[in-house]
Amino acid sequence: TEQERAVLARLRSWPHTFHVAARDVDPSKVTEHLFQLCKEFNTLYNHRDHVIKNIEGPRRDGLLLLIRAVAHAVAAGLHLIGVAPLEEM
Repeated sequence: TEQERAVLARLRSWPHTFHVAARDVDPSKVTEHLFQLCKEFNTLYNHRDHVIKNIEGPRRDGLLLLIRAVAHAVAAGLHLIGVAPLEEM
């Protein structure tokens, strides 16, 4: 879906963002990237076509892997800027 592609594109751009932030010594590039990733994931998460309990098979597995990738990227980005991620709210 469009929402999935947006999240994947943001995940793919992470290495470049990290490189530019390190080169420019500009942690705001990391925080902006994380913010945009979270916004795009929130849009995906709240879309009616992405209710995990209503999806089965490979599509469900793919969405769960995407969720895990987003969680990993957010945790890594927060670690870079010295913020400990919450396990739950």
